[in-house]
Amino acid sequence: MEKRGKVGAKTGQFYLIAAIIIVIVIIGLSTVTNYVLTKDKPLKFYDLSSDLGEEGARVTDYGIYNAADIKGKIETFLTDFIKYSEEKEKDAEFVFIYGNEVEATAVRYTPEPTGTVSVTYGGVIYYISGSNTIVPTDISPTATGEDKDVEIALLNKKYDFKLKEGENFLFIISKKRGEETHVTTGSE
Repeated sequence: MEKRGKVGAKTGQFYLIAAIIIVIVIIGLSTVTNYVLTKDKPLKFYDLSSDLGEEGARVTDYGIYNAADIKGKIETFLTDFIKYSEEKEKDAEFVFIYGNEVEATAVRYTPEPTGTVSVTYGGVIYYISGSNTIVPTDISPTATGEDKDVEIALLNKKYDFKLKEGENFLFIISKKRGEETHVTTGSE
């Protein structure tokens, strides 16, 4: 009889261990694992955008405060900024719009042509082809009223900017990094 008690105890242990294993397997199958793969953002690229926004605002404010040739000051600033940006972040593309609600200038800088950029201002569409030099394109609205905002089409996407009264400084910076395209915009 004693033998029978030991066999019964071993059978009970077997069923207990089997039940624990089954519970673990069921919990393992029912648990959903979530994870996200993230890629690093190009920090230098976003720092460049921040620098451009701050410095562009300073140049515009300086021109207004000192009654200087704002357009000339901005063109000089952009030439210098492009040289600076090439050291910090190579192969970035820039589109700049500066001016006021009466007259504005559109500028594009790209290390290699990536197609045409269109700027819609006051109901008129202006095209800026790829260039690795800064060649200003003067643009002026023909529409009246509220239709003086700027829409820029770049890399098959449209970016809208609201023009403020007085001098404006708008920009878009884009950079391809492998399969990704990073874009940042700003307005002063």
